[in-house]
Amino acid sequence: WVLFEVMTFGGFVKFVEYYYTRKNKPPKYKELQQILRYVKNIRNTAAHNNPILMDITKVSQIIPQKIIKPITIFTKKIKGLSHRSRTKRLSNRKVHDLTVLIYVHYSYITSEGIKSARYGDLKALLKRTKRLEHAYTNHDSLIAVYKYFKKLIDFIS
Repeated sequence: WVLFEVMTFGGFVKFVEYYYTRKNKPPKYKELQQILRYVKNIRNTAAHNNPILMDITKVSQIIPQKIIKPITIFTKKIKGLSHRSRTKRLSNRKVHDLTVLIYVHYSYITSEGIKSARYGDLKALLKRTKRLEHAYTNHDSLIAVYKYFKKLIDFIS
């Protein structure tokens, strides 16, 4: 436990990736070693006060073949989210990484109380974004990002 108390999150990600390759690729760690680096991106963005909304509407930052399989499978389950819309949104790095973060929470947190509280926080955030809805009526790409996350959050909760 002492190691994990002093280890950076980036160090933890490297440890999981190292462990996976060193221990003959145990199947239960395959997904985790694939996705943790994207969680790290969001953690670093938040920790270093980088703007999360900057370039959140840009597409084609990630080619569809590079979107990791667990996220593709997860987002295919979202009702009302077309293949085209899903592919377009996930081609943005920040949308992709936020989706991975939500997926990790959805998949790996077992406490229903914690899940319920976080999903409530996400719903409150979406509600707050609607305060100045009129200011965004001419920003179709930003509205599309909002709709994507609305469908995603509705799905997990």
